[in-house]
Amino acid sequence: TSLLNYMITKKPDLSKYRIVTDGIDIKGIKISDELAFDAWDFAGQEIYYATHHLFLSEKAIYLVIFNLEYPNYNNLEYWLKSIRLRYMYTPIILGGTHLDSEI
Repeated sequence: TSLLNYMITKKPDLSKYRIVTDGIDIKGIKISDELAFDAWDFAGQEIYYATHHLFLSEKAIYLVIFNLEYPNYNNLEYWLKSIRLRYMYTPIILGGTHLDSEI
C-alpha cells in the first residue's frame, strides 16, 4: 500500500502508522503517454484469502512486497503458491521493504 501510494504521489509515507488495504484497492498509474497500468493492491488479512484467486490473471506481472523488518514468511509463501499454482509462467517480482529501518 505504501509503495502504491508513493508511485502515485511521488512522496514517501514517513509516518510510523501502518496503512492497510481493506479488500482490493485498484489504482491507475500513468508513467507517460505511452505507459499506463492498473495496480491492484490486495488486502493481506486472512479473512480475504478465499477471494484472492478470483482476481488473479495470467496477463499480469505480480509484485509481491514484504516487510524485511517483520517478515511473515507464511504470508509470502501463500502469495507465491497462489500465483504459481494458477499461472506457472507469469512473472513474479519480490520486493523487500524497511531494509533501512532501525528495529
